[in-house]
Amino acid sequence: MRAKWKNPLVSLTILALMAAVLAACAGPASPAPSSAPAPAPASPAPSPAPDIAYLIDTEGRIIAKQGWYQPQQMEAAIEEHLGSAKTPTAAAPPPAILTTTVEVIRDIEYGKGGDVPLLLDIYIPETPIASPMPAVIFIHGGGWRRGDKYPSRAKTLASHGFLGISINYRLSSVAPFPAAVEDSKCAVRWLRAHAEQYNVDPDRIGVWGSSAGGHLAMMVGCADETVELEGNGGWAQFSSRVQAACAYFGPSDFTSGSANSPAVIQFIGDTLGKKPDSYKLASPITHVTADDPPLLLVHGELDQVVRINQSEMMYQAYQQVGLEVTLIKVAGAGHGLKQVTDNPISPSPKEIDRIVLEFFIKHLQHTG
Repeated sequence: MRAKWKNPLVSLTILALMAAVLAACAGPASPAPSSAPAPAPASPAPSPAPDIAYLIDTEGRIIAKQGWYQPQQMEAAIEEHLGSAKTPTAAAPPPAILTTTVEVIRDIEYGKGGDVPLLLDIYIPETPIASPMPAVIFIHGGGWRRGDKYPSRAKTLASHGFLGISINYRLSSVAPFPAAVEDSKCAVRWLRAHAEQYNVDPDRIGVWGSSAGGHLAMMVGCADETVELEGNGGWAQFSSRVQAACAYFGPSDFTSGSANSPAVIQFIGDTLGKKPDSYKLASPITHVTADDPPLLLVHGELDQVVRINQSEMMYQAYQQVGLEVTLIKVAGAGHGLKQVTDNPISPSPKEIDRIVLEFFIKHLQHTG
């Protein structure tokens, strides 16, 4: 049964190629008979080349090489190639993700900020994603001067099997920088100190924050023990290092762009002109080194409170030292990823949640 091609140009091209291939494989035409006696051959003729046919596409690329040239077999090979080209490969379904109920334990003291008790909430999944569990600490926003640990995005990750922690920290009206950074790092040390009690893997701890909390999450991720921002909140024998960090629309460089913000001035304790060293020390971008954890940045393209260039600069700083970093630019979104145009934000909130979850699964879930 002969193949039929619906596209005349493809048909003519393939038939022309087949004719050329067949002519080449058949060799030169036999000469006309002659009455003259044929001369004796001077030497034995070389062995004939094997019959080989090439299947070539319209751009001259060799698709297949076969040791035959019968037209029916060639047509079958062409049909098989065209059929495979037209049949798209089905996309693999997204991996199934655990969903479970969550128990919340409120107001656990994790340290002292001066004489201020530092409190956190714990979100414990009924079914952990692994045992011991990875854990993620969430740090709320609010310009460092307001906000609270409850309610919290930590519950979202806990519902997928992570231990979730949501913390309060000293606000700038109580104590300026570096208080909030010290408190955030103290929470990591507390969690590591209590890892066995809560069935947590102390080597798989992540941090996540939004706005001011995004800034603090980047500081926890990048400012190591050598920069003397650990504070005296407790648990000094444990490390404040984390293995993954996610920051939503957080400032990364106080010396550029946001220095005149009243919230920043209150947080640092004075203006850039009077405290340039503190502005630099409080900037996550200052502390980026080659041993920092993977970082996920999420930022609205139309954010007028914390400009997207703050995440872009952090992204570039990570790339310059060869670290793993991803920047999700959210179209149509302002601060807080709020929709500020007639079109829905893109990626959607649900898609962003999935990206964050998969980021922490990738970097914190034990696979060994």
